[in-house]
Amino acid sequence: MTAWTLSIAERQALAAKRDADLREEKRRTDKRLKGGIQQETPFRTSLSPVVLAPTAGQRFLNQSPVPIKLMTPKGWIETQVNLDGTPMIAGRIYMVRLERKDPAGNWISHTTIPVGAVQAESPAGYSGFGAGVPPSGITTPGAWRLSAQISSPTETGWSDWVEFVVLAPVTNNALQAPKGFSK
Repeated sequence: MTAWTLSIAERQALAAKRDADLREEKRRTDKRLKGGIQQETPFRTSLSPVVLAPTAGQRFLNQSPVPIKLMTPKGWIETQVNLDGTPMIAGRIYMVRLERKDPAGNWISHTTIPVGAVQAESPAGYSGFGAGVPPSGITTPGAWRLSAQISSPTETGWSDWVEFVVLAPVTNNALQAPKGFSK
């Protein structure tokens, strides 16, 4: 049976069957996709982590560590606890999104790094960015900004952007040691 030997009625019947099959396949796909979407409560998705460091306008030297210190959102209730009832911090993962400003003034994505809560919430914060592994782990002079979210075990919204500045190294000759001392 080929298209050349089918009558007009047979072709119309095949076209109608094809259209019905396509509609059914679309219905099944839509049902599967809608079933897979997890309904997040508006409260959880409206929360976002608090960026404690760097602070807005803070300055860092080129290729020096930029400490990233984060805190859980205000009003956050920990849903996972250890056997003794204390919050399970080790399972929480932050995603930190970093962007830098290009010479035209546009923000371009630099990297997104996962940071464990143990490091991010520590007194010193996460110090693996700024002087880390190239190309995404180092900074260059210019304007930078970061935003964070908790991605696991429960996803939150992204925090507001915090802008900071990376300065070029100082090249002032007065700060260099005299040649007599360099032997």
